[in-house]
Amino acid sequence: MRKSVWLFTLLLLCSCVNNHRLSKALELAGSNRGELEKVLIHYKDSGEKYKAACFLIENMPKCYSYKGWLIDTLRYWKATTDSFGIIDSNQVAKWEKYPASMMNKEYDIHVITADYLIRNIDQAFVVWKKRPWNKDLSFDDFCELILPYRIGDETLEDWRSVYSEEFSFLLDSVYIGTDVMEATKVVMDNLRERGFRFNNDFDSPHMGALFLLEHRAGKCVDMCDFGLYVLRSLGIPATADVYFFESESRMGHIWDVVRDSLGNFVNINSFHVAKFKWDVDGRRIGKVFRYCYGLQKEKLKFLSVKDEIPPLFRHCFVKDVSGDYFKDDLVLDLSDVEDDYVYLGVFRPQTAGEGVDIAKLRKGKATFNNIEAKMIYMPLAYENSTYKPIGYPFFFDGKEAHPYIPDLSVKDTVVLKRKAAFFDWIRYCFNIMVGSKFEVSNRKDFSGNEPFYCICDTPHTNRTFIHLPEPVKGRYVRFSTPKDIRIELAELSFSYDGVKVNPLKIEGDVSENKYLKIDNIIDGDVLTYYLPKKGGASMVIDFGKEICFNELMYMPRNDDNFVRIGDVYELFYHGGKDGWISLGQKKATDTFLVYDNMPRGALFYLHDITRGKEEQVFRIENGKQVFISNFGK
Repeated sequence: MRKSVWLFTLLLLCSCVNNHRLSKALELAGSNRGELEKVLIHYKDSGEKYKAACFLIENMPKCYSYKGWLIDTLRYWKATTDSFGIIDSNQVAKWEKYPASMMNKEYDIHVITADYLIRNIDQAFVVWKKRPWNKDLSFDDFCELILPYRIGDETLEDWRSVYSEEFSFLLDSVYIGTDVMEATKVVMDNLRERGFRFNNDFDSPHMGALFLLEHRAGKCVDMCDFGLYVLRSLGIPATADVYFFESESRMGHIWDVVRDSLGNFVNINSFHVAKFKWDVDGRRIGKVFRYCYGLQKEKLKFLSVKDEIPPLFRHCFVKDVSGDYFKDDLVLDLSDVEDDYVYLGVFRPQTAGEGVDIAKLRKGKATFNNIEAKMIYMPLAYENSTYKPIGYPFFFDGKEAHPYIPDLSVKDTVVLKRKAAFFDWIRYCFNIMVGSKFEVSNRKDFSGNEPFYCICDTPHTNRTFIHLPEPVKGRYVRFSTPKDIRIELAELSFSYDGVKVNPLKIEGDVSENKYLKIDNIIDGDVLTYYLPKKGGASMVIDFGKEICFNELMYMPRNDDNFVRIGDVYELFYHGGKDGWISLGQKKATDTFLVYDNMPRGALFYLHDITRGKEEQVFRIENGKQVFISNFGK
């Protein structure tokens, strides 16, 4: 027996001559090589299963898990996420300083067992062949969408059998049809009923299949992982699409996609099957990519290029799938650029931009395919691991690029109120302030009192200061909202001749939850707010004795991106190859800034030096800021 195994191994090595990557993987396995060879021996006469084993093994050298006490600790605290997505703030402060880079990596190829791989392959083949919608699913698609034994850098676990036992009833009894998307809807309905607790704390690896099954808590990526484990365990072909950077959120986003019977990929968001092709999260993103288990050979050309190429475009296990979402192409004339490759960038504060697409420069022209329209882009080059500007930013309308070229001979005077787009949810919070009223009294029942101030118009900024024509006296102030309106109030304060009058206590209707409590309106934190459980709510501020005030300030729930009194700001315009050029710093003495040196036709952004990260580009139109945003107008 031992001789026959040795002979097969010799034959295997000979067959690997034409599969360099498989040979290399076996070599990298070191002392664990025997386990991988057992798998190949097991499937030597199994046709597709042998090919599947080769696919998993030859792409395995990139796969690893994190091990050690730190990942165990982060999982422990992640499991304590409450229904509002909150973990004890003391624990967050303690453990968020430990990044994943401090953990130990354990590469699959050094530890994976033959039994584990064989079980995974056998179980994947069972559901592939069992489900009627997979009759036209190619072997290559099967290898990417059902077969992989892992998703990211999670701990190796025998998850298929556990998930199959938990969820197989959905397709064995609840739905027994042949439509893969109807099956997906049934599965997603079940996952929504189970719920998922969002929490973005900690720079942690993927949480892992068994953790997610038990706790269902984590980031968007963990929610996607949970969905993929379920879908793949049931034989529904699925994977994850992603964008890596978006200027509004300053981060990326990931979502699941399911391959339908026609070969199209349908988006899954928060366990909902999308009704429209492009229905992810509303943001404008430019390009979309897809994670793959297998090597994307078209990326290999960049490994031999002498010039530097950004990591995204050298990532051999990510492919551009923007063509599934966008159909517009853009050709840029960059005849004065000498670089071999150029990049299409989006705005990123305090940098030249962030590249989302790459093109080879041919006869001075760069062609970018399948990009999102109605966005602002920036042409970039890449040198010394850094992007640099090579032209003016422009608005792409789907057909043409409209550059923002500053006219330095014409300077406009403009009032600036924000550093980011005015989102619709903020507009809503401002609008519902109308109709609210303030009353003052020395009696807590406010009998016989008339309002001393009513909000009759939508606020124009987050901090609204009301200077009363005459001082108002009383121990109690009552703030109430119209019937059926649940006010979302962030701050409320009272002053006399500029000196703040502090309340003794504040009482109000029951809040929506323990985090949206009434004390939030006097905590000095712009981003916390009070939300009562019912509409027509009221609150009573008790000063403990009769006081006098002639000014009040109220603030609806908001994002704190309005100009903030006391903060120092710096305004920039884009000067083409010169990049962002400063128009000077100013300290805000009011809820707005005035700049009288803004070159007409330019693209701008306002940087808050004192605090904050949310900043977006804008142009000036009819004397006002106009942000290009899918959320703000």
